[in-house]
Amino acid sequence: MKKIVYTGFGIVIILVLGLTVIGLNLKANNKDYYDLEKKIEESAKLYYSQFPDRFPSNEAIISANKLIENNFLKNMKLSKEECKGYVVVKKVYMYYEYAPYIKCKNYETKGFDGGILEEV
Repeated sequence: MKKIVYTGFGIVIILVLGLTVIGLNLKANNKDYYDLEKKIEESAKLYYSQFPDRFPSNEAIISANKLIENNFLKNMKLSKEECKGYVVVKKVYMYYEYAPYIKCKNYETKGFDGGILEEV
């Protein structure tokens, strides 16, 4: 009976360690993409701080191209990879939430909607 319990604990420990290593590896591989998401979010915040009259009453979408055109964002490139993106700005009570979405060759933010870029 003890042998079965020890074997079970050993399997659980191996699974936990294995999943942790996989998770850390994925996070490290996607770091540049996460940084780009943060950069586009910060650019949108800066844009709305410069133009407070453009804050949405409910929700608005600002594209990366608009941020680039207005010099709030330099580009949407990672190494040689060109990305697309936008930020959804939503009013929640007395403050605004910013949700960045990007799509690159090897990465896409969950919930990214390419049709939105055609509209804005």
